[in-house]
Amino acid sequence: MDNAQKDMIEKLNSMPLEEARDAIATGKIYAGEIGSDTHKLALSLLASRETTLRDAHDSESLIISRKALEISEKARSDARLANKIAISAIILSAATAIGIAISQWFTKH
Repeated sequence: MDNAQKDMIEKLNSMPLEEARDAIATGKIYAGEIGSDTHKLALSLLASRETTLRDAHDSESLIISRKALEISEKARSDARLANKIAISAIILSAATAIGIAISQWFTKH
């Protein structure tokens, strides 16, 4: 690898991805023709950066998805507990109402 290629790599790595993509597409970043070794090197570097970025994005998406699943499982567990409490409250209030009715019936007779 010659100094021009090393300089090109440094410049590409210092640029935002979109700017690097544009510089390669317009030929501003490398000396030589499209299809030259320098051009192929620039494309390879760009592809590598895009892959790294995509992998990081995929990894972050996976972490977020797992966290969302964890939260939804906790919410489902909490909802089940809330349902059990509500059913218990209904049963208790029905039993209390029956107890009051029986108590009132016995007091009248």
